[in-house]
Amino acid sequence: APSSAGPMAVEVHAGHMVTDGNYHRTYKVSELPQNLARLGFLDELVFAGDFRHTVSVFLAPVERGAAVRSVQRRKTDWHTNSRLMNKLGRIGSLEHDQSLEDVEREEAELRRRHTGVEVVVLVTVTGSSRSELESAAAEVMTAGITAGCELRPVWMEQDAAFVAGALPFGRMKL
Repeated sequence: APSSAGPMAVEVHAGHMVTDGNYHRTYKVSELPQNLARLGFLDELVFAGDFRHTVSVFLAPVERGAAVRSVQRRKTDWHTNSRLMNKLGRIGSLEHDQSLEDVEREEAELRRRHTGVEVVVLVTVTGSSRSELESAAAEVMTAGITAGCELRPVWMEQDAAFVAGALPFGRMKL
């Protein structure tokens, strides 16, 4: 059936898009939990409510040299910030100390030949009207906060984000 092929018409706006009378908004998870997350922490987003939405997780390996350079750059930044704070007479915070521990842990993992991984999480929300989209989007934002994630709308790239995060790559009938 032609309707199962995907959208037939697309109208793209800065913060949402319209396909065949349905309104869509795609969010990127810009911050994952900063502390140890429980197994299944994305359940809050996956089972956010009784409305149409998708949660897509993309994992891509990072070349080892690039991962090592990134860790070294973050470690240098931490030491520079620490020296600047000492110069200004400011006391370091627990969060500041924890960030060094995170960088050193990542560096140790790379030394043990583990590979770096880039993670991208996209959440697409769909509504049959603009008001339904806004209501569903508010529920997803609340679910993101509960999951310890920060969601940001993909501004000016809603069409590319929708294709990446919401369209199925294949269907199987059972």
